[in-house]
Amino acid sequence: MSITNKEEIMRQAAVFFFRKGYESTNLSEIAQAVKIQKPGLFFHFKNKEDLYHKVIDKYLIDVQSPKQKFGKIETVSLQEFIDFYLQKVEVAMQLVAQIIQSGEKTAIQYFFSSLECCSRYDRCAQALYDFNKEELDIWESVIQHARQTGEIRTDVNPRALAENFRYAFLGMSYMLSTNGGVKIDELKDLFYNIYSNVKLTK
Repeated sequence: MSITNKEEIMRQAAVFFFRKGYESTNLSEIAQAVKIQKPGLFFHFKNKEDLYHKVIDKYLIDVQSPKQKFGKIETVSLQEFIDFYLQKVEVAMQLVAQIIQSGEKTAIQYFFSSLECCSRYDRCAQALYDFNKEELDIWESVIQHARQTGEIRTDVNPRALAENFRYAFLGMSYMLSTNGGVKIDELKDLFYNIYSNVKLTK
């Protein structure tokens, strides 16, 4: 039985777009991958750009959305949030690996695809910009609570510390994208080093 449903087309298209980029991907190879004729794609999508936008909406924007990744953040300690954040990062990484199916090259292909998406699709650029602010706001809220409860020093600037955590992750993601991507144990060590510098000892 031929696979012709919209979701399967998008899933296969994501593999090509993330691995090869927009320009190097052609609709014929996507159609072949889902075992239909090329005209069959236009039953679900207006054109290549429409398919690309829908793939990016689902497999980049939705995956990176803080609301999608974290859900509703309950009042927790900073240490608990660090562990929660690491867990969600790992889940997101596993999802990306399933999408791209490219082994050790997954991280760098996803990174460069994200940059390409931002240059080709205005909604993507704005969404990723907004998501960064949302994540900073989440970190800041947790840090403010940690300061109020005496978990960390009262002289800590919540926004500055939020930026330390957030940009430490983004920096590691960039630096390690050429070598298999972020290692959760290394990210945990980095986060806990930051945490140890502000934690109050009892």
